[in-house]
Amino acid sequence: FRGIKLFLPSPDNLDYFYRLVDESVRLRYNTIILEVGGAMEYRQHPEINEGWIEYAARMNSSSGRANELIEGYPWVKNAVHAQNGGGKVLSQDTLKELVAYCRERELEVIPEMPCLSHCDYLLLRHPELAERQEDPLPDCYCPSNPATYELLFDVLDEAAEVFQPSVIHIGHDELFSLGVCPLCREKEGAQLYAEDITRIRNYLAEKGIGVMIWAEKLLNAHEKNRYPLGGALRTPGVDGWTKAAVPATYAAIDLIPRDVKLMHWYWSIDRRYEKEFLDRGFETVYGNLSAAELPEADKRLKNGIRGGAQSNWGLLEPDYIRRNGVLYDLYYNACWFWMGESDFESLSETIWKACFFHDNRSVLKSSHIR
Repeated sequence: FRGIKLFLPSPDNLDYFYRLVDESVRLRYNTIILEVGGAMEYRQHPEINEGWIEYAARMNSSSGRANELIEGYPWVKNAVHAQNGGGKVLSQDTLKELVAYCRERELEVIPEMPCLSHCDYLLLRHPELAERQEDPLPDCYCPSNPATYELLFDVLDEAAEVFQPSVIHIGHDELFSLGVCPLCREKEGAQLYAEDITRIRNYLAEKGIGVMIWAEKLLNAHEKNRYPLGGALRTPGVDGWTKAAVPATYAAIDLIPRDVKLMHWYWSIDRRYEKEFLDRGFETVYGNLSAAELPEADKRLKNGIRGGAQSNWGLLEPDYIRRNGVLYDLYYNACWFWMGESDFESLSETIWKACFFHDNRSVLKSSHIR
């Protein structure tokens, strides 16, 4: 599994998407994960796109605006992905063209449809489905409300029709609002979490589509100072946690179907965590991967990890790709995938040259020194 995870490009600037796809293919990547969210045209629910455009414009109105709008609450909120699609909406026909371009080059395309958490795009026009009704900008839906799945399955159906995927990534990371509403508050966090994944998994399985999730909520994870992470219980005033309580979800690791594919992005916190997944037989890949920063990188592919995917969490434009280190990781990870090597000193000079050529290849093809 040799992948790269990206936001959708702006509909006004598709050229760099094609260029980055071509470079990934040249490096023999085989998978591209595209976060969809509110940036795809929804014909059954155009209100989602209307809400998304207004929301993205508000969040992108100035540098740091998104953080200003989500901070200051007594509960933790999800990061805002308002730069997806350049804050705009791509038509289904355009997305079909992007997918066809990738498939013609032997890339598997996995759409990421954030579910349960990071669901601002669904809730902007459907706040009645929010888990936390007092949140003016809700980002987590209620998994006990049947109406939630009427909307969600409509959206998943449209994504399935556009992408024709074998796998859909359904998110489920950074879940902080759970067990709050009257329908959920008497249920265990792990039960709510597992039931939601299983319900979506069963729905997509009927269509012959598998599911992948971000997997940190399946871990009883802590930093060295005991600060709670992942699926650990978070209690105000305990172990440095200051926000509203978050129920434990880590027990869901033994409640979800074993064919759910896991994207493990806690590889830098404790290298033993992936053993929790592998010992249970889950197909596991690294997420947010930077092999240059992966402890014992040379050994860990041999333990059963199937590979990994780096991520870009900003605009799909050259300046962001360079600034966020995505271009460097594109080359470094390729070396690791194919050679099992992660010697920074020996690879860095070669990789920096490759990054330079990526931006200047067209200039270097012709006479350029006067």
